[in-house]
Amino acid sequence: PNGAPVVRLRRRFVLFVVLAIGLSVIFSWPREPRYAGKPLSVWLQELPSFGTRPGVEAANALRAMGTNALPTLLARIQAKVPLWKMKLNPILDKQHLVKFRFRASDFERAKAVVAFEILGPVAAPAVPSLVRALGSKEPRIRVCAAGALGGIGIATPEGVSGLIKLLGDQDHNVRFQAASALGAIGPASVRSLLVALENGNPSVQLAAMQALEWVFVNSWRHQSNSRSLRPGKPGFELEKVFGKPSG
Repeated sequence: PNGAPVVRLRRRFVLFVVLAIGLSVIFSWPREPRYAGKPLSVWLQELPSFGTRPGVEAANALRAMGTNALPTLLARIQAKVPLWKMKLNPILDKQHLVKFRFRASDFERAKAVVAFEILGPVAAPAVPSLVRALGSKEPRIRVCAAGALGGIGIATPEGVSGLIKLLGDQDHNVRFQAASALGAIGPASVRSLLVALENGNPSVQLAAMQALEWVFVNSWRHQSNSRSLRPGKPGFELEKVFGKPSG
């Protein structure tokens, strides 16, 4: 048919565009560290989503890569994949030459948050960048930046201040994650949270109470096998506010 050459030309053009976009993404992304012959991106795909225990092998790989993984993880936290790129995946699925596929930003960010939790305090150099990400216009980036800070678990004045501000965020998920992160950071956030309790905004007060409860429960679990806290131990002041946890 006369239209066949035109169709083939269009397919080649689309393939060329997809290849160009794929190469631009690959070369603009930070150079990934490798462990056991596999790049960081492959290890990240093996990580679970929020709230589930990571596999030992993937966790060990991340710990071995250490701070070398931070540029890639930060880039994923702040990644934005336009919808039109996602619509190219069905076209890519029709061919076998190019194996590259675009992934949703939420998927990439969720894996990065889990990775930060695995690295913990080792990821401290990433804290300033994550604090800046708390001010993103995109709620999902704010959520994941807060989650990453909670996973790292290091209290810095800038980090605590940024998370406290998010307790008044208009997005419920952002408020919840900020409270969770402050709870994970622990006693160093208590003074700021007690101040937040005096805020006239009910949403801020509720989020602050939730964070304080998490601080207390986490501190209580880690500090005392006998279920009693003494003055001078983290959580003692909170015990006076909330009483002992039941159970």
